[in-house]
Amino acid sequence: MTPFRPVNGRHEATATNVHTVMSLEKRARTAMTPGDRISNRVTRVTGTVGFAVINVILMGLWIAANTAAFSPFKVIDPFPFSLLTLGLSVEAILLSIFVLMSENRSARQAERRAQLDLQINVLAEQELTAALSMLTALCKQQGVSIKLPEGKLNALMSETRLDAIVDAIDAEEARNGDN
Repeated sequence: MTPFRPVNGRHEATATNVHTVMSLEKRARTAMTPGDRISNRVTRVTGTVGFAVINVILMGLWIAANTAAFSPFKVIDPFPFSLLTLGLSVEAILLSIFVLMSENRSARQAERRAQLDLQINVLAEQELTAALSMLTALCKQQGVSIKLPEGKLNALMSETRLDAIVDAIDAEEARNGDN
């Protein structure tokens, strides 16, 4: 039996990974607060062309209804349309708050995914280092020559120090002024 048996046109490992990722996404949606859900709904609705068109139409109707020359109604908000300005300002403030709430949630989720990605990358690096060490040992045992400089091979088989990499990145950014 092979470890990568096709399931519905996909390998079993792929199907398992897709299921795991979907489960994690569902868990993240379940953990959302009522405020997160509301802000997502509001930004989903207000971030559309339809919402913009409705706003433009309503503003046009308001202006037309409150311009004495065009309106058959009593003008309640004459030019410069102070009530319209107030209403649009309140709408802008509320929408900004909802968008920021959604962005904060998205940033938290992205940070969490980045942390997971980093952990998996570190684990994969450790596994590859171990596999390279075992493969090198097998090659030496069988008398197979390795066509890499000895120092390069030893460097690849040594444990990667994450703090040293971060220090090197920081030093390079400082040299280039990318703070």
